Amino acid sequence: MSKIKKCRQCGVLLGFSRGLVWRGNGVITQARDPDHRFVFSESDFLDEIFKDLEEGTIYDPGTGRRMAAFSPESIEAILKDIGKEMGGDLADAVIDAQRRFVRRMLGRDDALIGQPGFRDKAGLRGLGYIRELEPERKHSMVHIENPCLPLFMVGISQALFEMGLENESANRRWEIRPDGDLVIELWA
Repeated sequence: MSKIKKCRQCGVLLGFSRGLVWRGNGVITQARDPDHRFVFSESDFLDEIFKDLEEGTIYDPGTGRRMAAFSPESIEAILKDIGKEMGGDLADAVIDAQRRFVRRMLGRDDALIGQPGFRDKAGLRGLGYIRELEPERKHSMVHIENPCLPLFMVGISQALFEMGLENESANRRWEIRPDGDLVIELWA
C-alpha cells in the first residue's frame, strides 16, 4: 500500500484538502461549491466505528485528538429532526452537551477564553471568525462573524469561560443578529 500524503502543518490528507478552501474569515468551503461549508471537529466518539482505519486518520497536532471533517448541514438536519420528534427546541440541550464535552476534554490552561488559541482554533476549524473577544473576570463578550454550528460555539465559549473562572456554571445570553453574526454574553 502506498503512503498517504499529508499536510506537514496540520496533518490533513492532501487529497482531501485539495477539495477545500480555508478562507481568512473563519470559513472552510468546498473548492467547487463555495456555498457548501465544512468544519473540523474532535471525533473521539467515532473511535469504535473507525478503529481499523488508522492510516487515513487526521489528528490535531496540539492535542493528539482524532479529527473529522463534515458538512455542518448534516448536523443541523439531525438536530432539526430530533427537535421535531421531541416536540421542542433543543438549543439549551445542545449548548449544555457541548459545554460538558469541552469541560471534560480540556484542562484549565487550555480554557482561558482570552487566549489567541481560541480565535485561531475556531477559524482553522471553519467555525467562524471571532471578531471580538472581551474577557473580564466576571463577564465576557464574544462576537463571531460567519458562525458555523452556533449552538456548539455558545457551548464552547461558555465552557471556556467557566473553566477560566474555575466556576461550575455561568449564565449566558446569545443571539444571531440580522447580519448572521453570533454574539455571546457570559457572566458569573
